[in-house]
Amino acid sequence: MTEPEQRSRPATAAETPSLAQLLVRRARAADWKVVTTYARGTWKVGDRGKPKVIDSIVVRMSRGDDRAVAVWHDRRFASGVLWGTTRPMHMLGLNELTKEIAS
Repeated sequence: MTEPEQRSRPATAAETPSLAQLLVRRARAADWKVVTTYARGTWKVGDRGKPKVIDSIVVRMSRGDDRAVAVWHDRRFASGVLWGTTRPMHMLGLNELTKEIAS
């Protein structure tokens, strides 16, 4: 990874995809602490992949011993992870993550 064009910083509403904003609202309504960040930089896939500049939004959530992270690349959901002391770490799609966060 080369030097990012924009280091990680708090995301603005205009930069945050609508589904990320929905996840943030549902998480806060369920008493999760939420931090949403934005970064822009070069990302390379594999040894032969051509470097590409992408925007990324990361929503980090915590509640008690539980943690969750959701990532968007170029406004498209890329991945979600949920873990805690009473649950193993597992990857989730956006719908599953949103349901888990809201419960």
